[in-house]
Amino acid sequence: MKTLFALPKREIDPHTWCFLSGRICALENNLLRRDSFERLLLLEGTKEILTSLKEPPLRDDFLTPEDVLNFEEILQRRFFRLLQEVKELSPTLVVWELLQTRYDLINLKNFLKERLFGLSRPTPFPSPYTDETWEALWEGVEARLTLPLQDDGQARPLQVWQTETYQMALKDLRGRLEKISENPGLVDLILDGAYLSCLPQLAERTASPFIINYCLEYQKLMGILFSRRASTKVSRGGVTPSLPGYEKMVEDTLMERLEAARLFVFGPERVFGYLKGLETETLNLRLAIGGRLQGIPPEDINRRLRKGYV
Repeated sequence: MKTLFALPKREIDPHTWCFLSGRICALENNLLRRDSFERLLLLEGTKEILTSLKEPPLRDDFLTPEDVLNFEEILQRRFFRLLQEVKELSPTLVVWELLQTRYDLINLKNFLKERLFGLSRPTPFPSPYTDETWEALWEGVEARLTLPLQDDGQARPLQVWQTETYQMALKDLRGRLEKISENPGLVDLILDGAYLSCLPQLAERTASPFIINYCLEYQKLMGILFSRRASTKVSRGGVTPSLPGYEKMVEDTLMERLEAARLFVFGPERVFGYLKGLETETLNLRLAIGGRLQGIPPEDINRRLRKGYV
């Protein structure tokens, strides 16, 4: 099967990103600074937390105490709303696909765990792909591997999921079902490896040396993390072991690499940097709000917060 990720013959004109880059500049100003999180960590109870969250840029998302209790759902909806806005304003979908692919991967992994082992799965992340897509991919029915109809009434072939890398990974899974049934977490390890293998090709489609180099660094550092997880026995529940100290160090290092994206006046780099920064902000908000609701001491939460984009 031929891969769909050949490097574009010529770079996309950076000027086509001008309008979106202007929007990104405004959105960057809404990203929370470290001091905002430090103030949030001093609050207790839903009412105090809500008072803080009612300030910009979260005031439109957190309106009631119930919203604070449902913070996971609220934050996920906010992230994907902004991701969708970027998609709609982008001159090409290559940056959006680079971000979206990781969430689609999680959806695929959770689908397979439920289908093969009956494990309960969370609500899937927003995605153009459905369970029918994942079923066709698992069964190897290539004729059905298309996206839903687009605005012009045409179906589009899958991108990442139609590459040899993923087909080989799923073939590997099918050949190890007995072993995987005893250790469902192997689904994560095998598909995470396939994702890391595909990542440079995905990055090449942006024709941006900055994004390509970032993804190569990501591949190297996360590859070490996945190798460490693979060397540790995966739990019966299908959860790979947590290595929070190393994982935080990796994410902070990658964020330092990403800071230079703001030096690009316009182009895919500026968009990519913002979206990765928004991902980290979303994670930090989950840690801060969830930790305070559980009564975890502020200093313990603060040590777990990732380095921010701003």
